Amino acid sequence: MTTEVSKIVKVSPAADLLLDVQTTIWGFQFFPTDWNSYRVYYAAKVRLIDTRSRKTLAEGSCKKYADKTTDAPSLDQLLVDNAVRLKDELSALGEQCLTELQTRVFLPGAPLATP
Repeated sequence: MTTEVSKIVKVSPAADLLLDVQTTIWGFQFFPTDWNSYRVYYAAKVRLIDTRSRKTLAEGSCKKYADKTTDAPSLDQLLVDNAVRLKDELSALGEQCLTELQTRVFLPGAPLATP
C-alpha cells in the first residue's frame, strides 16, 4: 500500500478523480481502569485526488473509540462466535467515521442524504 499520489493515480489513469480511503488503525484494548472490560477503536483517512493535476482537493481523518459503559465487553465476549461482537462494533465505528467524513470533509454544513 502506498500513500504517494503519483503511484495512486497510476491505478486508474483514465479517472478524473480518485477517492483514496485508508483504514489507519483498528483494534481493541482493555480500559486502563478496568482490565476486564475492553474498548474497540477505529481510525481512517480519506482524500479526493485530481488525477490530472495530482492535487488533493479534500482530505480528512477520523478516530472513533467505544465509550466505557456498564456493558463494555470482556475479551471473551468480543471474540466469541468468530468475533461477531468485535466485527459489529468495528462496523458501527466505521459508519460513524463515514458520516463524520461525509459531513465535515465533503459536504461541510450539509445534511446527509437519506436513502
